[in-house]
Amino acid sequence: APMGHLLVTAVESGEIRLWAADGKLRNVLYLHHSPILVIKWSPNGAYILTSDSDSATIVWDAATGNVVQHLDILRSSESTTTGVQTPTGLENTTLGMDAAWIDDTKFIIPGLNGTTLVFNVGERTPTGTLIGHTKAISFIRYNHEASLLLTASDDRTIRIWNGASFNNSQILLGHSQPVSYTHLR
Repeated sequence: APMGHLLVTAVESGEIRLWAADGKLRNVLYLHHSPILVIKWSPNGAYILTSDSDSATIVWDAATGNVVQHLDILRSSESTTTGVQTPTGLENTTLGMDAAWIDDTKFIIPGLNGTTLVFNVGERTPTGTLIGHTKAISFIRYNHEASLLLTASDDRTIRIWNGASFNNSQILLGHSQPVSYTHLR
C-alpha cells in the first residue's frame, strides 16, 4: 500500500493475497482466472487495481476485499461492461500490460486497437478514450506534479498527453522495436 502497511501478492492462477505488515494474511481475492500482470494501489490506498493476461481488470476495495469494478473488455460482446464494442476474432488478444491511477478514483487501462481508456471507480463506461497508438499499450505512467500522462506501445511510439484535458501533446518516434519501459520524472 502507499503507506507501507499492506502487501499484495499474486500467483499464476489469478489468486491474489492481501497481507498485513506483520505477515498475517488479511484476505484472499478470487476472480481472475489467469496470471496477474498488473497490481496498482490507488494513491490513497483505498483501492487495488489488478489486470490479468486475459485483459480483465478488477478494482478491489482494499479494506474489505470486495470487488468494486470488473472490466472485461475482450469478453464484453455487446458494450455491456465497458461501453466499448468488442470486434470478433480478438479472443486471444492482449490489450496491454499496464495501468495507472490519475487520482484516488480515476484510472487508465489499455483498450482495443491501441486506445487507452479512462475510468472512474465504479462506472462501467469509460469517461474518455485516448486514440493514437495502433498496437497494444506496453506502458502507462501518470505524473501528478506535471499533470502529464505517458503511454508507450508496441507500435514503437511514446505519446505524452496533457493530464487535464487528455489531449495528445507529443509523439516520440524512432524506436526500432516496441517500447517496453519508460521513466517519467
